[in-house]
Amino acid sequence: MTAPRLIVPLLAAALGVFGGYTLMHSVGPNVGGGSGTKDSAGVVIDDSSGPPPERTASDPKSMLLPSELAKGLAIIRREGGGPGTKVMNFRLAPGRINAEIDADGKTIDLYIIPGGKLYSRDTSPIPPNALVLKEALPVSKISTTGPAKMVRTLRRKSGIKPDEVNYLVSTVDPITHKATWNLYLKDSSDFYRAAINGAHPTRCC
Repeated sequence: MTAPRLIVPLLAAALGVFGGYTLMHSVGPNVGGGSGTKDSAGVVIDDSSGPPPERTASDPKSMLLPSELAKGLAIIRREGGGPGTKVMNFRLAPGRINAEIDADGKTIDLYIIPGGKLYSRDTSPIPPNALVLKEALPVSKISTTGPAKMVRTLRRKSGIKPDEVNYLVSTVDPITHKATWNLYLKDSSDFYRAAINGAHPTRCC
């Protein structure tokens, strides 16, 4: 085989390998060390400096603050294709949001940190379970002021300090279909439940 004929298939193979590598790093898991990875909108994922620091609810960059939570929800809407995005699992901590969403028949796990930054994004080709998706929470119903309001009310009525808060989880009642927050403390097995807007927190067993 002459040199020009040999070069053509080798070049094609090299381009194929490069294309597969690019695709893998654009949609695959991105946890640590992927300084050039991007999300579905082409935004660089901030995963190059190691795991982000844990924060407290009183931290000026706490994800429980309405301004920071709003930035996180904006990422979820963008990754899910718009305001109709549904959240199947949503865990909110002062230092992060972990969300599992439905996006065009795929399941996407998002790890969001303060500043409206996406730390990691993991896509599964397996579509969400129909029953789970039916009870999923539309991101448009998540109140940006709810968590902060719940924390303030618990401090005023129960003496719980903001830094005692560990994390919150959004839930949807399968009977009433009402969305609520469950708030968990760092040093207690008890938790508190409130409406999704943060109103009327009560102690649960």
